[in-house]
Amino acid sequence: MSQFCKTQLCATVESSADQITSSDATTDFLFSTFAVDGIEPTNRISKVTFGSLPDASTVPNGQVAYLDDAKVPVIASNGTWIGFDGRTVGAFVENQLWSWGSGLGGRLGDGAQTGRISAVREFCLATNWCQVTGGVFNTAAIKTSGELWLWGGNNCGLLGDGTTTATCSPVREFCSATDWCQVSGGCFHTVAVKTSGELWVWGGNACGVVGDGTLTSRCSPVREFCSATDWCQVSAGERHTAAVKISGQIWSWGSGNGGRLGDGTSTNRYIPVREFCSAADWCQVSAGQCQSAAIKTSGELWVWGGNNYATLGDGTTTTRCSPVREFCSATDWCQASANLNHTAAVKTSGEIWTWGRNTCGQSGNGNTTQLCSPVREICSATDWFQVTAGGFHTAAIKTSGQLWAWGGNVCGSLGDGTTLNRCSPVREFCSATDWCQVSGGSCHTAAIKSVTVVCR
Repeated sequence: MSQFCKTQLCATVESSADQITSSDATTDFLFSTFAVDGIEPTNRISKVTFGSLPDASTVPNGQVAYLDDAKVPVIASNGTWIGFDGRTVGAFVENQLWSWGSGLGGRLGDGAQTGRISAVREFCLATNWCQVTGGVFNTAAIKTSGELWLWGGNNCGLLGDGTTTATCSPVREFCSATDWCQVSGGCFHTVAVKTSGELWVWGGNACGVVGDGTLTSRCSPVREFCSATDWCQVSAGERHTAAVKISGQIWSWGSGNGGRLGDGTSTNRYIPVREFCSAADWCQVSAGQCQSAAIKTSGELWVWGGNNYATLGDGTTTTRCSPVREFCSATDWCQASANLNHTAAVKTSGEIWTWGRNTCGQSGNGNTTQLCSPVREICSATDWFQVTAGGFHTAAIKTSGQLWAWGGNVCGSLGDGTTLNRCSPVREFCSATDWCQVSGGSCHTAAIKSVTVVCR
């Protein structure tokens, strides 16, 4: 496009932008339609959204449109839409990270320690997040570049940045590696897996939760004792860690109180030990406060550990030192999440079932009665694809990209713009439809959304 054309387009179209923006009309605005190197007779401009913008190759050179959602005029030039400033118009996806709930210690990462009852973006406004985890006092997230960033409370060095200083905005872990692929936040420690299959841990090391064979706290990442290279998924509980290997084995370490390691004992372990059954068909594990839950490739869900609040969902309140199946013995589970005193899981049918403590309505079944076996959330929806159990709340995403939450809301953990507890699912305040991953912390929630942005 010639400079003359760009100048004329800017002067003519931009001068009427306010008129277009404030009107509900779609086509009744008179403009000169510019050719690539000159001015054509007058024509009418269309006010459209990016999604309804026609393919530039199907319209003549010089066709002008006004993108209402981007607030920018564009012109067709040789099969391409070009903004009035000369840049090619297109679309790309931003993976934004948003949080809400308690801001204590800076766990929301927005540069403050203020609680939020609706979603706010992290301080750096990055656009390439791919996985997030909410711990008890902090948040950790991985970028598509493989970088790992953390923020919030830093007791015992759980941010892994070489200090014990809390931060209200993201900081990189001490090693500044670029090959992280999965991270999980616990109470006073953090664990993460690299693309190489290595597993690294840092933070408080009471009970041996770091798994390096010592009780020494670590302010920066250290490898687990065995230095294995075949880890594929890890989960940090309150005082224990559980992880899955490529071979399908589950290994755990840290506090054995209540049988949470699943090795048939209640003994603390400073290095990894296999669960009692020594199975080799596990595909996902989640470590809670006093319990663990895991899914097999067969779709079976097994649980073990403390069961005071019926957290195991086996129909009892009996502590289990080795794996037992949930009460229904279903074979279509695909994802499970364990936290403080309740557990939630998704089936391949898209159903969400929950069990355990329910004092704040975190089971989402419309009441606050403790549940010893799985029950469906009250809406009985069949389009859930991911769920997370927080401290006293639950959050989940639907295939439509909607994010719903229920349970305790004193700190705004549900993100619905209130501090009211909810016994059944409610949508987050903005009612967005582009959420792709969510993680519940103790009193906050963090989530990633994939936003289509117009490049102009």
